[in-house]
Amino acid sequence: MKRIIAFLCSLCAIQGNATQIPFEDLTNLVAEADHVLIGTVTRVDMIDGRGHQVTDEKAGTPKTGNQLRLHVQIGKDGILATTTNQAPDRLTIPLGQEWHDTLGNRRKESEGKTFIFLLKGADFSPVYFGDFMREPSERPAIEDLLKKKNTQNPQGGANRTQPLPSETNRTSAAAVSRRSP
Repeated sequence: MKRIIAFLCSLCAIQGNATQIPFEDLTNLVAEADHVLIGTVTRVDMIDGRGHQVTDEKAGTPKTGNQLRLHVQIGKDGILATTTNQAPDRLTIPLGQEWHDTLGNRRKESEGKTFIFLLKGADFSPVYFGDFMREPSERPAIEDLLKKKNTQNPQGGANRTQPLPSETNRTSAAAVSRRSP
């Protein structure tokens, strides 16, 4: 009986160490987003704690100091909403270092795929690290939420949901990237 209790306690301890995030509703994510952009992940890379490139596909996070990053090309009509007059062509988005992931897995799951990115702030950081990349199939629901958000703030400004008029208003990745290799 003692062994069974010890085994059950060890299972609870293992579960307690896993990375878990609370669920965040899409309505709340869109409400908090300053930027809703559609883009394709062109490259996934990893840097170590000193900013050096990591090339080992099996290298992982967390507790290694390694940082996974997504390099994203924003589509021509990829600006669903933004609070800025200058939207980026490209972004480098760091992923949360607390996630259990490897360079190879993140490449397999993300490279070449298009997502809707829910971002915030002048540095275009994830609105919520647990769930800021959404599937393109969610676009109608996200657009409906943006319309409701825009209706609540009819002056536009911080909740403007129209695309920017031209490529001349776009900035380079260096201007918005948090870190570059």
